[in-house]
Amino acid sequence: MADEYHGLIFTSKRAVEAVQQGLTDDDRKRWQRVYVEGPATSTLVKELFGSTVNISGAETGGGESLADFIIKDVHNIDGKINLLFPCAQARLDILPKRLSAEQAIHLDEIIVYETIPSDSLDQELQEYLTTQGTPDVLGFFSPSGFDSVLKASQRIGFDFTNNKSTLISLGKTTSAAIRNTLGEISFDERSCSKPTAEEFLRVVQNII
Repeated sequence: MADEYHGLIFTSKRAVEAVQQGLTDDDRKRWQRVYVEGPATSTLVKELFGSTVNISGAETGGGESLADFIIKDVHNIDGKINLLFPCAQARLDILPKRLSAEQAIHLDEIIVYETIPSDSLDQELQEYLTTQGTPDVLGFFSPSGFDSVLKASQRIGFDFTNNKSTLISLGKTTSAAIRNTLGEISFDERSCSKPTAEEFLRVVQNII
């Protein structure tokens, strides 16, 4: 399969973990180029695919930025560029739409994992609110994580958009998902400039 594609695209560690389970050592060595969103995903790709793989795009920080990076990276390559995008069933449309709009790029998507909320999320959230009170900060690392917590909070009657809690998004994609979902609702949201734990800590420290 690696011979058919210019490269792989990973936007999450879970996608990397799901794909590597179905690959042999020879399969992993045959993939020469991998595009990634975020340094954590980049680190895992290097661990699982080896030091010979060419990893790029880690600092783009979001699906749209990664798509633009890929388009620029393959700009001077002749012929049709085939890319493989292993993703979750709940992936956002931003990256695939941007890449598919390019005539020189052919993108194949395969669903390799399903994102589902924890069965105990409602209970755990209620227990936290009962024992700790309203949090000063809520951090979200993915659109699906935000969506799950939002629905759970609505079910238990907790409104975290009342400006008592600051929402922090790790990455442009998550930030866009939060803003698109909440729309005109008044809320305090801060977006990390880089998808790293260090940047997340810096944003938290600026709040408190």
